[in-house]
Amino acid sequence: MPTIFPILKPHDWPHRHLVAHRLIGDNIPGAPVVAFGFDAGQQYQFVPASKVGDLESLFVEALGNLATLNYGWELGESNGLPFAASSGKEFSAERVLDSKAMQECQRLLKAKRILVAAPRRTCLMATREGLPDDVMALFVQLVFHTYNDDSYGHAPISPAIFVLEDGVIQSVLIPSEKPDTSSPALKPKPWWKFWR
Repeated sequence: MPTIFPILKPHDWPHRHLVAHRLIGDNIPGAPVVAFGFDAGQQYQFVPASKVGDLESLFVEALGNLATLNYGWELGESNGLPFAASSGKEFSAERVLDSKAMQECQRLLKAKRILVAAPRRTCLMATREGLPDDVMALFVQLVFHTYNDDSYGHAPISPAIFVLEDGVIQSVLIPSEKPDTSSPALKPKPWWKFWR
């Protein structure tokens, strides 16, 4: 039996009902789906839904396999935006589900809570919560730019931003590329202000 990993797919992935999968959270429209499968070289092979007896056991097994991958973090800063990235490897994006990897990221960013995005396959980026609005806007722009940029050919996953504390996903935010300006009486509020 091959080693099974969680594989993040877009929320509207048309094949999700054919394969074993679960949601990251309840009632989070637009959040990625967690499917299960393995790297077969040139493509992923997914576990058929009909072959799974206990989905939670499969999830625990897949997370255990994910935790064995030791991908390092790269730290950086750009225009006041501190960030951590762990990208370029198979299942890099899925590390958002690995509590130990997220605890390490939180430690490296010296943060109480972190914001993490996996906009495309092999791509994971994070920053700390509580940054000034203009700096936070840079992170949102980076997430959307990566999500929309197909220059490396990696499949898009989601522009969702995960809020994590101590390795646990607290919430999932689905940002908008443009502020809502439908009401001229209301000054647009940055979307990330809504969870505070």
